[in-house]
Amino acid sequence: MDLLDESGTVLAHTSIDFVSPQVDNDLQGILAKAAIPKSSQRLRNGQIVNARITWSTAPTPTIPVLAVTRIGGQTFVYVAAPQGNGYAAHQVSVTLGEPIGNVYPVQAGLRTGDRVILSGIQFLQEGVPVMHCRPSLLHHPMLGARTLS
Repeated sequence: MDLLDESGTVLAHTSIDFVSPQVDNDLQGILAKAAIPKSSQRLRNGQIVNARITWSTAPTPTIPVLAVTRIGGQTFVYVAAPQGNGYAAHQVSVTLGEPIGNVYPVQAGLRTGDRVILSGIQFLQEGVPVMHCRPSLLHHPMLGARTLS
């Protein structure tokens, strides 16, 4: 948990060690307690601060929202799969988390090393030959692929 001042500057970092099972109906809040390090000299007894609570963190691969196709309520991405001497577009079903900005966290469906096709997906069909782009071409509006790592 981070304790923040009015401008969002972190005043102290600590961990919650108690969460009340009761809700305060007047405040519409829950009491949480945490030990504050003595090195936090900018805090006073009874001072009201904002708290940013992070419940958990985990490294998760992400894909741009524009790389996702929805068909019948399911989400898919196209990956560049090796085929012969080149690559072919292959549609893969994926499970995604809630969007964060312009990216989705990928929860299932892709493997490390998959080359996700990032643009031009409206022109793709299963098995269509695709070309791997040089990194300098990834910024071109009609081209792009990202290797999942």
